[in-house]
Amino acid sequence: MDIIMSFKFLKRFYNWLVDPKLVRNTIRLNLFVFLPGLGISMLIAFLLGPQSYSIWDNYISDLGSITVTPVPLLFDSTAIIGAVLMIPAFFYNFKFLTEGSSTIIFNSEEKLVRRILNVIVYFNSLIGLIFLLIGSIGLFGVGVFSLDRPTQFNLHFISSVLIFVGITFGAFFQGIAIMLKKAICPRFLGIYMIFGPFFAGYLFLNPMIMLPEPFLEWLILFAQQVWLMSAAFYTLNQIRKAKT
Repeated sequence: MDIIMSFKFLKRFYNWLVDPKLVRNTIRLNLFVFLPGLGISMLIAFLLGPQSYSIWDNYISDLGSITVTPVPLLFDSTAIIGAVLMIPAFFYNFKFLTEGSSTIIFNSEEKLVRRILNVIVYFNSLIGLIFLLIGSIGLFGVGVFSLDRPTQFNLHFISSVLIFVGITFGAFFQGIAIMLKKAICPRFLGIYMIFGPFFAGYLFLNPMIMLPEPFLEWLILFAQQVWLMSAAFYTLNQIRKAKT
């Protein structure tokens, strides 16, 4: 009985999480929170910080340190709120990428090629969702375990790794699914999701030109935001079309 109740609760929670109204509101709110919050944090650090902050010399996480900015809490709050607000959109896109896949996969009357294609789409969508949630956890952790709040297990560094690994691999797997199914986002964005963030990550780990590491970290963030922002607007457009 407890298992059945738990299943029903999870189902209700999932339906609430992918409700178009919730997804639309969280996306819109995040558009006014994350990038503006990041930009304002940089501006304050540049104008009022003890040193002139720049993406050439400073890491992203430096914005959460009192040694760089007088209001590190602004960056920390932006990271925490942004991490939470991304989650409904991740599940919403997963829902549309996998919609109808189970019916096709387990239908013996469907062509084998189509069944295999849907297995691939479902697998990549699910793995992509898991990685994206890992990225959200990492972003949340960066805000909680900032440079000013060191921990015994270096949770800030671990959280930073989770962000870049989670969002990059999440983009890769869901990019493959979008390439094969074209749900909500167009295929050209799927192509970028597969190669863009990975290339930025490769440059960070194997710099081919004389660029400082902080700037390359910012380059990864930029590469990730290109598809995240694009996917956000495509999702809003899809919700608007479904409503009319």
